[in-house]
Amino acid sequence: MDIKIVLADDEMIERKAMKKIIDEHFGKSVVIGEAANGRQAIQLAKEKKPDLMLMDIKMPGIDGLEAIETIRKDHPNMKFIMVSAYDSFEYAKRAMKEGVKEYILKPATIKETVEAIIRVYKEIAAERERAEKEQKSREFTKRLFMQKLTEYEVNDEIMEMQK
Repeated sequence: MDIKIVLADDEMIERKAMKKIIDEHFGKSVVIGEAANGRQAIQLAKEKKPDLMLMDIKMPGIDGLEAIETIRKDHPNMKFIMVSAYDSFEYAKRAMKEGVKEYILKPATIKETVEAIIRVYKEIAAERERAEKEQKSREFTKRLFMQKLTEYEVNDEIMEMQK
């Protein structure tokens, strides 16, 4: 699985448990960083540029939702899974507003955690595939344009293609 994950939770035991689950199911190189608070999560997002962050809501200082809001400004395509001991509709509503893909209640089961990560990974993989197809399409269009430029005299059709 080609995915980079950062874990953000103020409880070290929770982070270690989550890392163990991920290491066992997805490989040891998947978790690329751990944050004990929202400020560290924001810093790791900038430095490591993970595909996915598992974020606790309640952390000292900057909470998980505030961290996500800040991170999404610079990394709009980054995905998030909220991990929380709070079964609150208000938290869930705010999380959805911030584009959170999954909401896991602590203590989460291994199955629940793995399935949530797989669902988000599938979304990431589909987005990567779309982006790759778009890039190939742009490259093809550029090659076609260059071919027309070298083979034919410049006319309205070629000028339109350039645009």
